[in-house]
Amino acid sequence: MLFLFSRESSSQNQDTDSCRPGKEKEWIHRLVQVEGFDSVVIFSTANSLQQAKQWEQAVLAENVDVRFVHELLPLKDSQDYQEAFDVFRSSFESYSAQYPNTRFSILLNSGTQTIQAVWLLLGAFKHMPLNILQIQENQDPVSVKHIVLANKEEQQDFLGSILEVKEHLAFFLDDLPLKMGLVGSSKRFNQALESCFNFAEQNRHILFCGEEGVGKKTFARLAKVISEFRNKKSYTIDASDPSQYQELNFAIQSDEPSAISVDKIEDLPESYQTMLLNAIASHHLLLCTSQNIKAVLPSLINAFSGSIIKLPSLRERIEDMPQIIKAVLDQINIAKGTRLTISSRSMKLLIHRRWPDNILGLYRTLEAAAIVCETREILPEDLGLKWMHSKEASTFDLQ
Repeated sequence: MLFLFSRESSSQNQDTDSCRPGKEKEWIHRLVQVEGFDSVVIFSTANSLQQAKQWEQAVLAENVDVRFVHELLPLKDSQDYQEAFDVFRSSFESYSAQYPNTRFSILLNSGTQTIQAVWLLLGAFKHMPLNILQIQENQDPVSVKHIVLANKEEQQDFLGSILEVKEHLAFFLDDLPLKMGLVGSSKRFNQALESCFNFAEQNRHILFCGEEGVGKKTFARLAKVISEFRNKKSYTIDASDPSQYQELNFAIQSDEPSAISVDKIEDLPESYQTMLLNAIASHHLLLCTSQNIKAVLPSLINAFSGSIIKLPSLRERIEDMPQIIKAVLDQINIAKGTRLTISSRSMKLLIHRRWPDNILGLYRTLEAAAIVCETREILPEDLGLKWMHSKEASTFDLQ
């Protein structure tokens, strides 16, 4: 089953559409006769029914046995990421339930940039098994390319579109924390997660505290997309980099309400901390700090006194480690286009490591192991770490 999206010819993105008038005969021939689709679903808006009808006629001219479904989408604005994601996810899930053994494909070229990004996001997060196709118009004859999102080069080609909408759409994804890499079920982790949701839903400013690599910036992104500021302009500042202070100053001085996330707030000069304090009334502040909270102005800390979240280290959530290790390895597999697993021996060794850099250190270790691993399974020798026998455990401990 092939999914197409038709839109009015006056669309502002018409010049990017490979499926414009004059090309239908070529690419429809490739799709129907060569790819062998027996069913086509054309998604339309109220202003694009004429184009949808033209496509149907072109397809039937190639194969009269093709079954057509016209679905009129209740899209008020096809450039609205959130609305488009909601509508398409609902439609895709409905088709997936009705036709469980069907191969579903989408023609990437047939949508606006917004629709393309939504489709890619739906495919990347596996809301349904989507085969992504792209018309290669610059070839003679016109050919159809199959996009493999697990391929690193092809991910890079579309990364701009995905990143542009990912934050906007994340709030509407099922298991939002999981999609953002926040996994676990330990008491301390769940308390931090619950506090993040509660504070963000109230649009409160939040100060995240914790060691290096525990996920403070990820929690800040989560808070942003949950809050009413998810559609506002956002700024992400690393206070340890003075070259970013000009951008911070611009954000603070702007009359437009925005979400301002500042990492390593303890490194920010007092003058800028004071400016942040004065900006509380007009902006949504999400600050991150290490254990050195004494370097933060007392007045700024007092302003966040009711919404400070302490994030636990990996040492404080040992029971979450198997799930965290698997999630990190999944990210690496997606990024590198691999299908690596981890041996039970390696899993036990990683669980009992002290991890001073927490999740950041775990990611770097597994990323390096993925490079030197000669099989599909990461073994202890691939981890490149020194071992020390642990008297407290029946396994080995990592220094």
